[in-house]
Amino acid sequence: IEKNVEMEGNIYLDEGVKVLSGSKLSGNIYIGKNSTIYNNVLVRGNTSIGDNSIIGFSTDIKNVLASNNFLVGPICFISDSIIGTNCFFGGCCRTGNYRFDNQSPNLKYRNKIIPTQLDKFGLIVGDNSKFGMSVISMPGRIVGSNCIVGSQVQIVKNIPSNKKVFLKQNLEITEIE
Repeated sequence: IEKNVEMEGNIYLDEGVKVLSGSKLSGNIYIGKNSTIYNNVLVRGNTSIGDNSIIGFSTDIKNVLASNNFLVGPICFISDSIIGTNCFFGGCCRTGNYRFDNQSPNLKYRNKIIPTQLDKFGLIVGDNSKFGMSVISMPGRIVGSNCIVGSQVQIVKNIPSNKKVFLKQNLEITEIE
């Protein structure tokens, strides 16, 4: 643990964990073996991060249950979510966890609406899924296993397992008159 790391609450750092300067761990926190928490990371709430995980600098992790090999790029916000094994989030990813209409986030599974009865709920991700930079998910979404979600995609509905989702965009570049 480097200098200038704040820790408050019930925190367990397993064998080989590194926590770099400027980070804060607050709440009921477990960090698995051989994981690295980079500079200025905030891990808070009730969070469990599995073995061999890497949390990139200036990332905020709140109320997350993540399995082993949870890899998160810099400047992300991952909250109120359940993440499978071997998942990657590129830089600047964000899980939405709150509905601005003050309704409880719901899950949709097999065409059935399941109320969470929670104020906040983020994302459920299956094993071996990868997210490019700046992916944003709406509250209560599910991404299956073995998915690839390209950069700048907004996850507005569930993504079944074994799917690639990419944003197609058309840029129009013209001369300034």
